[in-house]
Amino acid sequence: MVHSLKEGSLYIKEKDEEVKICNFSPCVTDVKSYEKEGSTEYKVTLNLQYANATTSKPICLNLNEISNFNWETFDINANIFVSRAKAGSVIYKIIREKIQVLNLTTVPYFDKIGWTTYKNESLYVAGNKVISSNGPLNTGEFCISPELEKLEFKFNSKVEESKACNYFLDLLMLNNCSSVLGMTLITSLVYSIFEEAGYTPCFTTYCVGKSQTYKTTLTQLICNIYNRCGSSGAGIMDLLSTDAALKKETHNYKDCCLIFDDLHPSECKADMRHREERLSGRIRVAGNHSERVTNQYSPLSTKCLYIATAEYTLQSYSTNARCVILNFDDPIDNEELSRLQKNPRILCTFVLNFLCWVAKNKNEIVGYIKKNFKCNYFSETGLSPRLAESERFLITALDIFLDYMENTAVNFDIKKVENIFLKRIHGILVRQEADMERLRSTNDPDAMFQVITKVFSGDKLFPYKPNDIVKSGYGIYKGNAYLDPDDALRLVQDALENWDLTKISLNKALLSLGVLSTDRSGKMTKKLCGKRMLVIPTAQLWNAEPLDGMISPGRYEPLWKTRKLTHSDFHEGELPLTRTSRKPRMPRTYRSSRTSSSSFQHDLDETNRILSNLQSGICRSQMNS
Repeated sequence: MVHSLKEGSLYIKEKDEEVKICNFSPCVTDVKSYEKEGSTEYKVTLNLQYANATTSKPICLNLNEISNFNWETFDINANIFVSRAKAGSVIYKIIREKIQVLNLTTVPYFDKIGWTTYKNESLYVAGNKVISSNGPLNTGEFCISPELEKLEFKFNSKVEESKACNYFLDLLMLNNCSSVLGMTLITSLVYSIFEEAGYTPCFTTYCVGKSQTYKTTLTQLICNIYNRCGSSGAGIMDLLSTDAALKKETHNYKDCCLIFDDLHPSECKADMRHREERLSGRIRVAGNHSERVTNQYSPLSTKCLYIATAEYTLQSYSTNARCVILNFDDPIDNEELSRLQKNPRILCTFVLNFLCWVAKNKNEIVGYIKKNFKCNYFSETGLSPRLAESERFLITALDIFLDYMENTAVNFDIKKVENIFLKRIHGILVRQEADMERLRSTNDPDAMFQVITKVFSGDKLFPYKPNDIVKSGYGIYKGNAYLDPDDALRLVQDALENWDLTKISLNKALLSLGVLSTDRSGKMTKKLCGKRMLVIPTAQLWNAEPLDGMISPGRYEPLWKTRKLTHSDFHEGELPLTRTSRKPRMPRTYRSSRTSSSSFQHDLDETNRILSNLQSGICRSQMNS
């Protein structure tokens, strides 16, 4: 294309006429050639030059983006005198002609974080840096996507390797939780190497603790390695973000940690349930190592390790089984924590040195994992299969970390450090196993049903009129046992000490056992005198049908006496219908109207009097006949 520059403006010749295109000329300062999906593409760095010898700030664009670029929006001094499409086409052709005469060397192109291979060399893409076995590559040796350019991996090359190792050790020694968080980071950095060895990490580290326990601070300090010096680090997700936003933000993450912050109580129950469902869904996707697209959860990167921070645990046994739960109830040295926060780049320096060592010894690490992974656990742990597998990953990561430390100039007692970390990891998992066993017992439908059957234990007569049943909150009428839903919930909560249980979850548990009678519309309660109550057929409560259609005490054994209590240790005697002295973890509102013991005794005496008169009348009629 014939073009010319006059007084800094760009002209082209058309039909023996010069047409002024713009008041600037593009000046190319750098060009990179890279291969993407089998085709050669170019990344061009340029600025705009004006007549008064001023230049704009530099901009980096792909060659195919230049023709549609809005130059007037990019620089306030730029003016286009023809259509934007025509100006873009002219500038594109001029730059392409300049590139074609250059003898360019093709460089690798990267658009995802994590391990990759280029010309049989292992490389780790760490945001805007690419790390090889010899250290970080120069910026002219590779090309990265615009998304990765925003992820700054800042390290301090002046810090000695031994000092960086000591800094990381100080982080791990803060408390028990920091040790597991450190091994979570190591596991995530070698995620693809575990996969190459045939084992896929699929656990989520779940940090739980009250507010102001430094769980978020410590998690980000140890596990976040991008944009550490900015106002907010990268790789930190909000549970209220839309699925589309999460997918856009995380699709290029791999071999690192993703932090979900934070799950906390809220006055809006729907908001809490929304966050819980989103977090639980992501934990399950990671735990199942599933990349299947669903309507509810966008496909996030499952080649990362997830870390969640929360103020309470999820009330799902199967979800918690996919997590390593860290309880932040240990004290933290505030002065030591403040000291470690003053040098955020030292962690990235440690990560840089560690990744260089891994790239150099990758084959040996893969061989070690294949040989020793199944042996890295305590022989008599008693842990569930998922927790035992998580323990293997953490211990294997600890071995890799200690092997790296042995190859540095760090002076420390490696056996002592290993024993400390092994004890901390194992202690946390044993505690979690005990907590999960308690959770399983309090969420067991059989245990819930056993509590309810104790109300109808046959030790007294029950009100048999519908109005009396509604008034007292429980009773038997026409072969069905009726129980107020609020009373049932309160009874089960107090007996199982699970105050997070809801009416819906209780009703669903009873429905899963097949003991709950539903109405025609499928609702789990039925109306009795205008009030909805739980309805359980008496055949489900007792082993034998009642004789002569009458409910008599002692005529048959309650079901709770014939079932073996396996998960719960109930209080002796009859379960009370009033609140116990235990306080729930979260305040709940119960029905204010309760039947007092005196009114219930009056109803019972009146019922016994009526039955006595009926029996005496039956005896007199038999004698007369």
